Amino acid sequence: MDGGTNKYHWPLWTAASSSLTASPEPSKKRAPRQPSRSPFCFTCPEKHWHLDCSRTPKNRSRDADGTAHKASIDAGGKTIAVIGTPINRAYPKENAELQERIATDFLLISQVPIYRYSKQDFRWNRGFFPERNKTMSALTEATIIVEAGQTSGTLTQARAALHQGRKLFILEGSFKNPTLRWPHEFESKGAIRVKRYEDIRSNLTAHADKNR
Repeated sequence: MDGGTNKYHWPLWTAASSSLTASPEPSKKRAPRQPSRSPFCFTCPEKHWHLDCSRTPKNRSRDADGTAHKASIDAGGKTIAVIGTPINRAYPKENAELQERIATDFLLISQVPIYRYSKQDFRWNRGFFPERNKTMSALTEATIIVEAGQTSGTLTQARAALHQGRKLFILEGSFKNPTLRWPHEFESKGAIRVKRYEDIRSNLTAHADKNR
């Protein structure tokens, strides 16, 4: 899948529950890898789930993804994980049990070649993470950015979302950070500024109605 900048098209390795792959509308909830300095709570009344990013562990840059997956599972929802490592490896290692749970009960996707990853220098392997961001965007109706630095890999997914015709939501807090230019740049290209949950719900509902 091409977000507009990559020239290689990697095959996908998957591990999944048949109950999820048979569903016409799998859902995926994700938090960014970028650490957050300000608390943010997100509540979806219709689905009865609540994600409080201010209560995630101190090293949020490593565990934010895991926190979002766990929140979705605990709420009785479905989740999809797209990883930047081969399907037989977990990063970070402490999420190995969660990754196994997702592979068994939901859907785990990797586009990282197992043999090549094991043979080449780890610095080259870092390039697989931006590629998986493009795949995550392609699999979803929308990407929601809670917070990201000016050089964050999350912006790879933001660019891919706009290129692929997906919705891109950016929380208001990022616009208030004077050190960041990207929120305003992406808003000028069609991203939606989010001040409350209704901003997301109304835009996705309108998009769904339009495509019926």
